[in-house]
Amino acid sequence: MVKVKKRRRNGLRLMLVTLVGCVALGTPPSWSAASEGAADIDLERLPEQSGISGGLLVQVGCRDAELLVAWGQQTNVLAHGLVSDRERLRETRTRIQAEGLYGRVTAASWSGRWLPYADNMVNLLLVSAPDHGLPPDEIDRVLAPGGVAWLPGSGALTRYDKPWPDDMDQWT
Repeated sequence: MVKVKKRRRNGLRLMLVTLVGCVALGTPPSWSAASEGAADIDLERLPEQSGISGGLLVQVGCRDAELLVAWGQQTNVLAHGLVSDRERLRETRTRIQAEGLYGRVTAASWSGRWLPYADNMVNLLLVSAPDHGLPPDEIDRVLAPGGVAWLPGSGALTRYDKPWPDDMDQWT
């Protein structure tokens, strides 16, 4: 437990130092408002529009199974929805099973400030709940290098691209 608290505290320090450095240098951090309004973004094509060709796609604050089912029909994708309402969770799971996608597409109960994923695991994170309460360091923790998070803003989605660490090689 001490390691987790220390890691979160160090992550928060790193994010704060980065933000302060960006402000001091006059360069924006890697959070940016989407060029289109939230209504103009095709959520079913969000992985493609984000440059994500596969991996784990997560929707936090999932209201129904529609988006998860659309994502699950793509190749190289696992889709996972986090649902805060028990009745919606039951309906979402029923729809996923009816589509024959259970396994590639799943949904789970979620009611916290922490995401149930290992570090650097999520390739695309869509936060649909405006009152999600997720701290930026938690979003950064679960995103894989090169991963993309979309968060609700004032009338538009805000995009965050997690940079690839300089000390980490890439597959060629």
